[in-house]
Amino acid sequence: MVGMSGCMWLECCPDSYRQWYQKGEEFRGKGYPEEALFCYNKALEYYPGDYYAWYYRGKVLEEMGEYSQAVESWKVACQIQPNNYWAWYEQGCLLQDKLEKLQEAESCFLKALNTRPNDYWVNYRLARINISQKKYLVALDYLNKCLQLRPEDYWSYYWQGFCRQQLDQWWYAKCSYWEALKIKPGDYWTIKQLAAIAEKECAYGEAIGYYKQLLAMGEDEETVYQKLTTYSLILGQKEEAQLYQQKLREIRHHLLQSSGG
Repeated sequence: MVGMSGCMWLECCPDSYRQWYQKGEEFRGKGYPEEALFCYNKALEYYPGDYYAWYYRGKVLEEMGEYSQAVESWKVACQIQPNNYWAWYEQGCLLQDKLEKLQEAESCFLKALNTRPNDYWVNYRLARINISQKKYLVALDYLNKCLQLRPEDYWSYYWQGFCRQQLDQWWYAKCSYWEALKIKPGDYWTIKQLAAIAEKECAYGEAIGYYKQLLAMGEDEETVYQKLTTYSLILGQKEEAQLYQQKLREIRHHLLQSSGG
């Protein structure tokens, strides 16, 4: 056994399914995934139809980085207990996060959703999969469900805003982003999206306000001051534009000196 001391193995003399399974649980709890895997495999020789041995076999394989094998183990678990949420959910997470098989992951999450329709995480993951596939209307349905389950969830509001933004629903996108900012004030990504919408709507006064906030958060100065200069000129704010232009010249002069030009 890899990584197992002789003493540990001498203590392990199981001769039944239950003893092998319990020893697997013990090794898993102590952080010995390879030893736990060996024990679960031995337990399954006695009782190949045991859901939990297949499920925890998948967990230790995941811990070992054997993601495809873990998925295969959970597939067997799902065949044994088709209505058990966890094997479907864990399988979907690996397919989504590690193996990038989104269609297979979606199928697993839908099975999990059948067993727990009010589970936040499976609804959220289905939303993210549909966003990745640019199915924004479908994603919005899942995000709305997420917000029913967790009304103060920043990420659901943020991705709701993103979906509405992709659908050119500017006002509704802004409403979602504003809700996100109530939960997480001063969030960089939300403010950046609001600035982008303001530019699309030619709401240059709003854009200036958002870009000033982004500037304070460390956004690229040259880019921001260029935008501030342009939008101030459009709005006829000549004094402000001159100040931004001066700042822009200073930045470019500093960059030129730093590059040895």
